Amino acid sequence: MNALIGYTGFVGGNLLKQYKFDDLYNSKNISNIRNKHYNKLFICGVPAVKWWANQHPIEDWENISSLIGILKTVTAEEVVLISTVDVYPNPIDLDEDSELSREIGQPYGLHRLKFEDFINHNFTNVYTLRLPGLFGQGLKKNIIYDFLNNNQIEKIDTRSSFQFYCLDLLKADIEKMVENNIRLLNMSVEPIPTADIAKMVLGYSYENITNSLPPRYDIKSKYFSLFGKKDGYLYNKQDCLIELEKFIKENRNEN
Repeated sequence: MNALIGYTGFVGGNLLKQYKFDDLYNSKNISNIRNKHYNKLFICGVPAVKWWANQHPIEDWENISSLIGILKTVTAEEVVLISTVDVYPNPIDLDEDSELSREIGQPYGLHRLKFEDFINHNFTNVYTLRLPGLFGQGLKKNIIYDFLNNNQIEKIDTRSSFQFYCLDLLKADIEKMVENNIRLLNMSVEPIPTADIAKMVLGYSYENITNSLPPRYDIKSKYFSLFGKKDGYLYNKQDCLIELEKFIKENRNEN
């Protein structure tokens, strides 16, 4: 028996297309999982709205605490936890061995790190995958979506750079993680400058500078050689651009 928590979310929806599950849960029916046992349990049910969590830290932790209370009654032979690279307060040049504070950082990252801690204490056989920015079927937010939909692009600072992972690759990477007994994996992708993404989507050079410090993500993984790569990345810039160009072409046609 396999189960998926968070099946109606962005990541969960993609997992649902790639795996077969016996039971599906989201916030509306999560109480039904109480006292259940599963062979394999996928957890991607923690809300991923970063700005809301940082503006409403008490409510965000209450939501996570409610899920924790329910999961305390659940057992599983194997757990795959989908987490986020936002557990790193300063996501630059850090890997799976980097020490993380449970006190310093934004609520969004701190709360999800504490959720990781709970899962690892509550279950004995856990694989945790920390994802960066994402694209794939069902995308509804981030700068890729914004450029595709002309959504407030004047607020996007093109000096920023992000790491973007294609969710079509998720099953294969989870399987590689489990086969190699990697308990914690940063899905590190070589960063793409936002100016490059803007040009890919818009078809012309677009430059915009805002008053705030532009965000920059550059998380690494110590397992890069297992993926046949170097410099701490599991996917290099060219790998990402190939998938991204395909995604943009498909979704530009839809729009």
